[in-house]
Amino acid sequence: MSSTMEHIPDAGRKIVFDRFHVMKHVNMAVDSTRKKENRMFLEEGLSDLKGTRYLWLYSSENLPEKHRERYEELKKSDLLTGKAYSMKENIRELWNAPSMDDAMK
Repeated sequence: MSSTMEHIPDAGRKIVFDRFHVMKHVNMAVDSTRKKENRMFLEEGLSDLKGTRYLWLYSSENLPEKHRERYEELKKSDLLTGKAYSMKENIRELWNAPSMDDAMK
């Protein structure tokens, strides 16, 4: 992107970010956080995040009922992965906002 900004006049106004690619990177960040946190837990002999990889990829309203209880337990804990997931959901809500004013609320 820096090369584009350097070589294309007024590039900052011409670059478009699409939802698919933005959310792909956001999901990768959530998964990276989960992996790091899981490694730390495993070193301490804990397995709190074991088997939760796909749980964090769902949007909150599309979460299957079979995962809901585990999700609620994890949401109450002070996990970095949970915080990353909350950020992901906030970004998704911003993207779904019908207007800039709604997004700013």
